[in-house]
Amino acid sequence: MDCEITPKTFNIKSLDQSNFYDTIKSTKFILVLFFTENCTICLSTDPEYADVARRLTEQLPEVKLGRMQCEGNEKITEELRITEYPTLIFFREGFPIYFPGEVRINKILEWVENNIRPSVKTITTIQDAKEFISKKKLSVLGFFQCLRSVEAAVLATISCCCPRVAFAQTSDKTIFEKYQVKENCVILFKRVDEYQATFAGPFNEKDLLSFVRTYSTPLISEIKRGDTTKPLIQASSLHLLLLVSTASGHLTEYVEPLCEVAKEFRNKVLFVIVDPGEEGNERLYERLGVELYDTPQFRLIDWDAGPFGTPYKPVTREITPDHVRNFLNSYFQGNLKRYYASQPILPDWCSGDVIELVGENFEEIVFNKSEDVVVMFYDPYCTLCHFFEDDYAQVGFHYQDRKEVLVTRINIRGNELEHVKVTRYPVIKLYKKETNEEVELGDYQCYDNILTFLETGGKIGKFKPEREIEDAKKRCHVHYH
Repeated sequence: MDCEITPKTFNIKSLDQSNFYDTIKSTKFILVLFFTENCTICLSTDPEYADVARRLTEQLPEVKLGRMQCEGNEKITEELRITEYPTLIFFREGFPIYFPGEVRINKILEWVENNIRPSVKTITTIQDAKEFISKKKLSVLGFFQCLRSVEAAVLATISCCCPRVAFAQTSDKTIFEKYQVKENCVILFKRVDEYQATFAGPFNEKDLLSFVRTYSTPLISEIKRGDTTKPLIQASSLHLLLLVSTASGHLTEYVEPLCEVAKEFRNKVLFVIVDPGEEGNERLYERLGVELYDTPQFRLIDWDAGPFGTPYKPVTREITPDHVRNFLNSYFQGNLKRYYASQPILPDWCSGDVIELVGENFEEIVFNKSEDVVVMFYDPYCTLCHFFEDDYAQVGFHYQDRKEVLVTRINIRGNELEHVKVTRYPVIKLYKKETNEEVELGDYQCYDNILTFLETGGKIGKFKPEREIEDAKKRCHVHYH
């Protein structure tokens, strides 16, 4: 099987800023893969997505396919809250539905099929209503005077966006009386804690979907292996991340007492357990600048603010209901300032040929004005970053006994910088002494190019012939289309 995806493969449409919105608006069903060219996981996903495309074309021809390279399309990725790659989104009449796990063929096919067919059951008796509610962990029952109303149509539309929830509707007057309903409304029932919530409008897809997602999500959720944060971000963009260890007994000691606080802030904040023992959670710890297993503690993060969210850190590590409640109240009163995550300074951070910077000491070292400083901004999970790693190490060795240039690097996944913005990686930047003028190296970051770039004070080396750039990309097995 040919695993490489090209725009023509199984009619997969290449999307970007110029055609994305028109395509989504004019296409009833479309599955879109969002990826970055520097992502190792994205590369390994290509064969899976090619097979998904082939089988969807054969089995569900009404579903169209697309893919978007996220570099250069940041406006779209920010609107869709895409912070991890690859991300798979199914658009149903323009509404985004995020695939909740890893890209696996059978799961995707079943998920897509479930999402193209509204599944709202019509209930006509009180007994049927009781059975429907009692047999489902999560159920939504729409009470409509007319089942052909606009309100009923809205319920049918959003039913596909919540696969964990069972949907039904009724216009029977006896059922209205049984549940003390007088006007058109939607009631969500949770069997586990016998909880119910009522939505009385306004009846539009956005508000009703937000209601169902908010109240169908557990008071305190947990990110498990293979999960993504996308479904949780859809429920609420503001998360209180509980960095606690199940193995250490933190759930009983710290999490359970927070249930009442979680209820108080249900419509505003989603409480999420991030256990360091769960595979995959190490990246979120790294994003927050927290060492794995440095628990218990918590952070607040607004995923809507910035491409990778904006975090807030409490003054102390204390996890008690009063402390968490006061912390959240301070946030909503506008009294909290965001913090910039930083990994800890390593004991031997300046002993090697290449100095390893972190957020905490970046400005002190880079903006010292006494010497030129070159910085490689890298992501440890990036293929291209690893490809150019040896070349950059040679540059460090070249300057180890010379004082003209200080050679440094910083992991941008675990360190945030207030005054420096990096939107792609790897990126090499030269900061000139005295002025701190920033000069960026071109794409082809081999040893000779970097050296020439530095020896000329950034005047030569900004650009490289397209042929050599393409050769470098092919050597590290990155598909460019």
